[in-house]
Amino acid sequence: ALSGAARGAVSAVDLHTAIRHLTAGCESSQVQKNVVSGKGHAVFRGLIRANGEAAETIANQLCRSMVLTDGAKVDVSPCLEIIADDVQCTHGATVADLDEEKVFYFQARGISSEAARFALVRGFADEVLQLVPYEGAKLRMAAAAMDLIPAKQTKRIDTSGWSSI
Repeated sequence: ALSGAARGAVSAVDLHTAIRHLTAGCESSQVQKNVVSGKGHAVFRGLIRANGEAAETIANQLCRSMVLTDGAKVDVSPCLEIIADDVQCTHGATVADLDEEKVFYFQARGISSEAARFALVRGFADEVLQLVPYEGAKLRMAAAAMDLIPAKQTKRIDTSGWSSI
C-alpha cells in the first residue's frame, strides 16, 4: 500500500508516482489526498503498470482532492498501463470544494463554522493520517490542515475533547 497526503496554501506540491507490477500475483493499493487553499497548486500523476508477465495482478489507485478557496488549483492524472491479461485494476480521481451543506449541518447542531470546517478537513485527511506510525507526525499534519482553512474563517479551536486521529 502506498498512501500520501499533500497540502498547499501558497506553494506547489508536485507528486509523481510509478508502481510497476513485474510478476504474476502482485497487489497494490494507492490513496493520495490533497488539501489546497490560497494560491496553492497540487499536481498528482500516478502510474500503475502491469507488465505482460503480471497476470492476476490486483491494483487500485485513487486521488481525492479538496479545494478550500477560489485561488487554489489541482491537476490530477491517474494512469493505468495494462499489458497483462487477467488483471483487476482501478483508478480514479475526484476534486471537490468543502461541502457547505455539511458545514450547515454542524452549525444546526450548535458547532461553529470554524470548528465544522476544521472537522471536515481533518476527517477528509483521516484515511491517510491513520497510516502515519508516529503520533507527533499525525498531530503536526492535523495542525497543518487547520492552517489551510482561510484566515477569516479560523480561530483557535479546542479539539482536546475530540477523539484522536
